[in-house]
Amino acid sequence: MDGEVFLKLVSFGDELTITKKNHVDLLAKQLGMSVVNNGLEDTSNQRIFSDVVKFICENNTNEYFFLIGWTSHQRQDICWKDEYFTYRPDKRMYNDNSINGMHRGDEVLFNPILTSGQWATMALSLQETFEFHDCKYFMYNTQDCISVSDYTTKNIKSLKTTTYHNPLNKNSSMKYYLEQNSLQPQHWADFLYCKINAGGVL
Repeated sequence: MDGEVFLKLVSFGDELTITKKNHVDLLAKQLGMSVVNNGLEDTSNQRIFSDVVKFICENNTNEYFFLIGWTSHQRQDICWKDEYFTYRPDKRMYNDNSINGMHRGDEVLFNPILTSGQWATMALSLQETFEFHDCKYFMYNTQDCISVSDYTTKNIKSLKTTTYHNPLNKNSSMKYYLEQNSLQPQHWADFLYCKINAGGVL
């Protein structure tokens, strides 16, 4: 890894990145790094994007290796009575029952063409931000994938796949990779370690 030492691996992602025996801690151990795990339960890609940008602006990025686990596109950040929360089409138990009225618009709000377009835009924008700040980083999907359409093609073609593992294939997301092969988080940590080394990320 060119003799460079990174003091901390900082991770952003959903609930699958903060389980008791998670791949983030295991990967950090393999890389010889300490961990700052900023994963959140039931987070959205919008929140992940915002949290990463905020972290970049507030910290010395030379001290970190960024690990980004994008989540399901079936989650949206919603501001309700001055508070942000993650809104999902499969969830009905909200503190304010009137929020359930939003479900009438789920077909439009969670249109896969639109949500994938948003996701691809955020991923590309974040890659460009990392490159501008000379950050070391790697991205993967935890449980979903970006859908290909005329609306997403341009941004998808611009994504740097040496630092973003197979964003278009759901079977390549962490959850489905592990479930289909009956594997444990250690195997995903091993997989990421190999991808990071093979791509010359560090």
